[in-house]
Amino acid sequence: VLGGGRAGPEYDFWAPSRVIPDTINEFPFFSFLYGDLHPHVLDMPVILAAAAVVLCLFRARDRAGWEQWARMGLLAVLIGAAVATNTWDAPVLVAMALGAVVLAWLRDEGHDTGRDLLLLAATGVVGVALAYPFLANYEPPPGGFALAEDGSPLLHWLRVWGLFALVSAGVAWEGLRQGRPRRAMVALVSLAARRWRRLPRVLDLTERTGAGRRLTATMGAAALAILVIFAALLAAGRAAGAVAFSLALLSLLAAAAVGERRIAFALGLVSLGWLVLLGTELFYLKDWLAGGSAYRMNTVFKFGIQAWLLLGAAAGALVMPRRQTNAEEGLLVGWRVPVLGLAVLAAVYPILGTSTRVGSRFPNASPAVGTLDSFAFMSVGAHFWPDENYPIVWAPEQEALQWLRDNVPGTPVVAEAALGYYREGGSRVAAYTGLPIPLGPQHEGEQRPKSPLGTRATLVRLLYESADPVETLELAERLGLTYIYVGQLERIAHGGDAVAAKFAQMAATGVLGKVFDNGVVAVYRLP
Repeated sequence: VLGGGRAGPEYDFWAPSRVIPDTINEFPFFSFLYGDLHPHVLDMPVILAAAAVVLCLFRARDRAGWEQWARMGLLAVLIGAAVATNTWDAPVLVAMALGAVVLAWLRDEGHDTGRDLLLLAATGVVGVALAYPFLANYEPPPGGFALAEDGSPLLHWLRVWGLFALVSAGVAWEGLRQGRPRRAMVALVSLAARRWRRLPRVLDLTERTGAGRRLTATMGAAALAILVIFAALLAAGRAAGAVAFSLALLSLLAAAAVGERRIAFALGLVSLGWLVLLGTELFYLKDWLAGGSAYRMNTVFKFGIQAWLLLGAAAGALVMPRRQTNAEEGLLVGWRVPVLGLAVLAAVYPILGTSTRVGSRFPNASPAVGTLDSFAFMSVGAHFWPDENYPIVWAPEQEALQWLRDNVPGTPVVAEAALGYYREGGSRVAAYTGLPIPLGPQHEGEQRPKSPLGTRATLVRLLYESADPVETLELAERLGLTYIYVGQLERIAHGGDAVAAKFAQMAATGVLGKVFDNGVVAVYRLP
């Protein structure tokens, strides 16, 4: 956009999403730039909407009003939507709501914690009930959680999360110094952050009462437990996990200390984000990659997206300047200046990454900026498959697909090559016309048992590759076809020009009717 559609300097837009070895480190901007509409992309608005609802619940003082019941109902709908859209995200929605209850207790604001927990449990039950039709009919592959054998290298991890780490540490420390918490344990931590030189004197005074001795004993036990956990993480080779644990704890304490509820909630989201990342350093979800070097790939990927949303949404609220005293200005400069520097470096990606990505898909020109026409990219777009020796130009395909949209009523079945859509660009007839095809192998392979898919894939392959016109017609009948689409992918995948020649000969003899032909793509109709 900034360059008026002109290509920018050479830049690897892909590399920043593959920083930690054997994992995927995708982030929201990359997700939309790459345009791969996986469930984690579809569910991003659900996570952010749930965060907004929980914030409203957290900030509201009248917890018996009808507005609160409406918010709880909306949260239940969002939990159900997450279960059916991207099940990985459902736990973090529940954790957000549970975390708000815990934070309210830590802030000692007079809420009925038991009642809040019961309402939260009821909300979760309603959310799962709303998703029951999906859960009752979905058969997930074997899986489960297991302990990770190793963690992320700290320097690689900080390349991904360092900016958020600096923001979290700076804001949390600022919040602890400025806060005036009500709960004694948090107040003692806040006092230590503000007046650490006087801490021995404060502890001496605290020890003079029975309640004070109990408080210091509790604080001592908690501090010892924290040190043990931190040391255990380091000893286990989880330095990144130790940093995430420290930032989660610091952010939670700051959330309990600060006065403004919106800032407290934002810090709570930050704490949850670091806890999610801590989980990815300790556990992994067993999937088809289990047993290989990339066994953590999808765990780091899917839960990392959640952390990006939590940390990113909260950071925007936390770094906004607020009125400070003169004594605090030096502290703020101390962490905000490096944050600004890292933010400037991070801003390189949206500029250069966008230019490179657009240039890789549109080598000659770019589609109009701001259009809502999902076909517009085809007029100038191209991709390469299976390698750079096979360019696939979309403009002729666009013309054929538009003809199908304009001239084919109802839902007759159209044959196209049974190829995946991820890199190959398959299923384009189904995607851009809405007409059914015999098989979309990538999607169906993830959603259905394998046995019927293999049979149908074989039938589609033979439809294009068989040299016998009689067998071709028999295969078309078995597949229930009305139209056969022969484009660039069909020729590449099934024998080159011989495929086009076979169907052209069948049309010349009257066996098939040729209803569209632009020299690159032909569409045939069965009698």
